[in-house]
This record gives sequence, C-alpha cells and structure tokens, in this order.
Amino acid sequence: MIKLNDPITVMPGVGPKKEKNFAALKIRTVYDLLHHYPRGYLDLTQAVPIFMAQDGDTVCIRAVITRKLTGAYLPNRGKGRMQLFKLYAADDSGSMTVSFFNQPYLFSSLSSGETYYFYGKFTRGEHGAQMASPQCFLAETAPHVLPVYPQTAGINNKFLQELVKTAFVECKDQLAEPLPSFMRETLSLLSIEQAVSQIHYPQNMKLLDAAKRRFAFEEMLCFQLGLSQMRKERTELQSIQLSDMSLTPFYDTLSFELTDAQKKAIGDCVSDFSGTVPMNRLIQGDVGSGKTMVAAAAIYLMAKNGYQSAFMAPTELLAVQHYDNLKKLFEPLGIECVLLIGGLKAKERRYAQEMIQTGAGKVVIGTHALISQGVEYVKLGLVITDEQHRFGVNQRGLLQQKGEHVHTLIMSATPIPRTLALLVYGDLDVSIIDELPKGRVPIETFALPNEKRVRALKFVMKEVQKGRQAYIVCPAVEDGQTDLISVTAYAEALQKTPLGVLNTAVLHGKMKSAEKDAVMKAFSSGEVQVLIATTVIEVGIDVPNATVMLIENADRFGLSQLHQLRGRVGRGSEQSYCLLLAAHATDRIEIMTKTNDGFELAKEDLKLRGAGDFFGDQQHGLPPFKLQEAMNDPRLIEQAKTAADEIIAEDPELNQQYVLLGESVKRLFSRNEQESFN
Repeated sequence: MIKLNDPITVMPGVGPKKEKNFAALKIRTVYDLLHHYPRGYLDLTQAVPIFMAQDGDTVCIRAVITRKLTGAYLPNRGKGRMQLFKLYAADDSGSMTVSFFNQPYLFSSLSSGETYYFYGKFTRGEHGAQMASPQCFLAETAPHVLPVYPQTAGINNKFLQELVKTAFVECKDQLAEPLPSFMRETLSLLSIEQAVSQIHYPQNMKLLDAAKRRFAFEEMLCFQLGLSQMRKERTELQSIQLSDMSLTPFYDTLSFELTDAQKKAIGDCVSDFSGTVPMNRLIQGDVGSGKTMVAAAAIYLMAKNGYQSAFMAPTELLAVQHYDNLKKLFEPLGIECVLLIGGLKAKERRYAQEMIQTGAGKVVIGTHALISQGVEYVKLGLVITDEQHRFGVNQRGLLQQKGEHVHTLIMSATPIPRTLALLVYGDLDVSIIDELPKGRVPIETFALPNEKRVRALKFVMKEVQKGRQAYIVCPAVEDGQTDLISVTAYAEALQKTPLGVLNTAVLHGKMKSAEKDAVMKAFSSGEVQVLIATTVIEVGIDVPNATVMLIENADRFGLSQLHQLRGRVGRGSEQSYCLLLAAHATDRIEIMTKTNDGFELAKEDLKLRGAGDFFGDQQHGLPPFKLQEAMNDPRLIEQAKTAADEIIAEDPELNQQYVLLGESVKRLFSRNEQESFN
C-alpha cells in the first residue's frame, strides 16, 4: 500500500534516476506529488471545427480517423532514418492530415473509424490542413479537462498525469483535512479530497475554480498564521535598552535638512528603541527618497549607547558605496566604520574582523560576508538589510543571531501599495517615506521606437558635451545568449558612431569585483562619461552628475525594474532624462512616461500583473505560493486574515484543535527556507 509520506520512489516507474528528476520539481514524497498542481489545462470541450481552425494556432479538433497509412522512412540529417506515419481525419466541416514521427506505438494505438481529440499546432498550406505530432485522446473515454503540469528533463506530462492518478486512487483516504468543517461551510470551500481530485482532474471549469480557491485560501491562511506566530515570538523577547536618545549632534553634522517623511521614519525608530520588544521595522521609500539617512540616525543612536550595527547590502558594489557614504558621515562624530565583503584581501579581512571582535568598529557594512563563520560581534544592537527583496528571512535571521534581541531595520526601494505592504510584511511595522529631498527635479521620461535610436544617441552626446554623464542599459551580457542587445556588442558598435570619441566603459555581473569597482570609481569621478551596463546598476548607484538613462529593449523589463533603473539619474539638481527604446510600445512603458511616483507605478503594476506576479517568486520573504490566486484575490486575503485571527485566539500554538493546520504552517515556511532565497 502506498502512503502519503512515502518517498516518490514507491511510485511505479520511479527509480533512482527519476528520483533526481523529481527532486528538480521539488517532489520528494507522494504528498508532494499530489500537491504538484497543474500549470494549465487542456479543455477538450472547446474543440474547433477543421474549417474554422486558423493557420499557426494551437487548437483542439474533434475528428474521425478515415484512413491510416503505413510508416515511411525519411532521411534525418546524418542521424540515420526517421519513420513517418500519416493518417487522415475528418469532421463535418472538412478533413486534415495528421503526421507522427518515430512514434509507431502511438500510431498503432489509433483506430480507423474512431473519434479522437487531436490537440496541437494546426497549419494550413498548399497541401491542405495539417497537424504534426498532436496529443491524441479517444473521445469516448477522454475527460473533459486534462492537466498540464510543470515538467523537467526525464518527466513528461503524460507520465505525471498517470502517476498523479495512481497516487490519488491509492492515497485519497489518507488525505487529512486541516480546515475545520465550520470554516469550509461558512466560506463554501471544497473538502481536501474534493479539492485534490478537482485540481488534477476537474469535471468542469467551475469545479476547477473552486479547487483553486480552496487551496489558495489554505495557503494564505497558513501564511497569516505563520506571521502571527512570528509576531508572538517577537513580543516575548526583551528589548535592548538605550539610555541616550538625543540626535542633536547627528543632525548638526548634516549639510542639508531632512524631509518631514524622513523625520517621521526616524521618530518611528526612536519610539521602537524606547519600547519593550525589539524593533522589527520596514522603511519603504521610493528611489532616492533618503532611506539610508534614516538608517544612519538609528546607527548613530546605537553607537552612542555602545552598541554595534551591521548593515547588509545585496552586492559588493552597493556595500562599498554605503561604506564610503557612512564613513564620511560618521568620521566627524568619532564613529568607526568597517567594510566586510568577499573581495577583501586576507590582510584587510583580518583587520576588519579584529575591529568587529574588539568592538572598535561600531558600524559594520558588508554583504552576506557579515553572516559568515568567524565574524563575531561584541555588542550587536542593530541589524539593517538594504533592498530586502534581494535577501530572505533566513539570511536576515542568521545576521540577527549574531547578537541577542537585536533591533532590525529593513529598507526597500520597491514601492508597493500600503495595504499589500501590511500583508506581505505582516511580521513588520511599516514606515513609508513618500517624499523626495528638496531640490530634486522630476525626471522626464520618453518612449521611443528602435528607429529613433540614432536620435536618442545624439541626445546622449548633447548631454555629455554639457559635462554630464549617461547610462546605457542593455539586458544581456554577451551576444548569442538571447535575441536581446548585449552590453559587449553595444560597446563595440558605439565606437563606430559619433559617441566613439567619448570615454565609455562596460559594467556587468560577470566581471570580477575589482574590475567592477574600478569601473564604478572611474564613472563616479567623471573619468568615464558613458557607462554601458546590465541591470547590475539597478540598485544603489549614486552619481549626481549622471543625467541620462537610455534603456534598450525596455519592453523586456518589468515596471518596478524600469523605475529602479530610472532612479539612477535625477540624483542631482540638474534636469535628468530617461529614454525607453523598444520595438513595441507596452502598457508598462506608457505608464513610465506619465509618472515618477513609485507608489503610483506600483498600483498600476498591481493592476497589470496581479499581486502574485507583482512580487515574483523570490521577493520580500514571501513563501513560494503554489497558486497565484492566493495573492490575487483581496477578498480571499481578508477572509484568510480574519480566520487566522480567530484561530490564534483559540489555539495560539496550533497544538490543540488545530494541529493539522500547525503542520501545514511548518510545511509552508520550511518550503520557503528551502527554495526562496539566494
């Protein structure tokens, strides 16, 4: 008898080799197999008559086999011979030829006179209507809707269909129901057995939607329960107490005035430092809104009270930039800064570790090197992560474990609507910086077709001749990777244009750290006039003299990424420009030309993509939801939040009447740690 928790190798046809293939799909047990949901469905009820089928469309056609031909052998480009099988099929509107290559068993299983569903790419040419290698289903026994699963090498859709069916028959009586009956009745949710059955082999589209809704609700409920438990754990910790909370000396060193939004966010941090539990706060602000200054104020208070702060950035480039800026800020205040990144030489690393271990280094800025073995903090009081979506809760947790009951500050320049921020960062308090520093001039953004590239480059030349600098962003590193424009090819082509007289440089992620640092220093100093780069410059690069951002293949970038890239210019007092070059105008590009407000863009992005796609698979510490419906239905989210609050009130530890839900919560968040963060 097959059991739910058995390894996947108990299933027929799954040996050691297939086991590795299944591991790539995150399927290790029979339970995982039954919760490997289809990515789409073939709806055989939507069959198209042969006469109506359009050339090049992928369609489903219901037709009778009228004649079969024996296999013929064809030359196969030096690989021996290829066997071709043909049959003719017809419906009331016309006929078509169906071809199969090297599939004798499939061909022999098809019978003349029988009606089949043929699903595949339809072509119509000089030889009439045709289909090559379609999927075939006997109409008499075929289900109305067939699942199409995420697949990998060695595991095709048909094999998955058969395996899931076997697993369900064997294990349906073992499926434990985590949702209480009153909740299912109140919200009209399918039972676990019904939901598993209908999500894999739906009787109709209405039942399929009901199955998706049930699992989406369950995932969101478990997510909310997990966040509630995280909040509860935090309230049980004793906060680090600070005695001196005056920021006057810090403010006196600044040569500019902070915005009201920055002051409010700093006030939120001060309030947290005065509380009884450790701070766990998100500072969310648009590109260039000055989040780092809020972090600097918090660091100052920590250092003044004898505590260390660890500031983790996602890239060495950004870590070095933060180090340079914070060092200038804190040196006059007598606060030592330390840089700790993987690219340090052995002697530099030993010095940095010594500064950290003795407590002389009060501010430690670096990458994930901050959480490596051998890095010991004397009195860690504050942990800061910049660009949170580049990290995960597990990495943040490792840094927090370097101290006791440390305060946590998280910064994100990816604006999301406030309601979603409260959902996604449910274990955090949220501060929003929604105004830019004084003196910033709004960036002018223009959408241009590829035919206007020469005009765009002339504009870049004009700005550089004024003494300004420019970025040119390309999506690929080298030619041959994709059909996209690459930085290397672009840099070479640019030498043959009037811009060839300018001092240009290339920057991309495959370069060594020392090379990247050298290029960025040259660009920051003004030696390099035009920087041709990939999206490696998307985060944190601050060169006030750069006034032009030209983005090639702009239609290939997401709205959030376009906004982040645009934010590399407009950081000084001069008028800046963003030029979006694309073969075709898109809704995203059109929206970019209308507003510079990241929060407005976030709302539009949400409308375009839905919340699940909006966050992506590895964003913001979210568990990897199996169904995007869990993030795309505001009403479902509210229902899950209400249900979670009621459950926590009854069973805070989920170890009495909600044990099965507690297990589901652990499963969801363990999946999060396994797959979500790089």
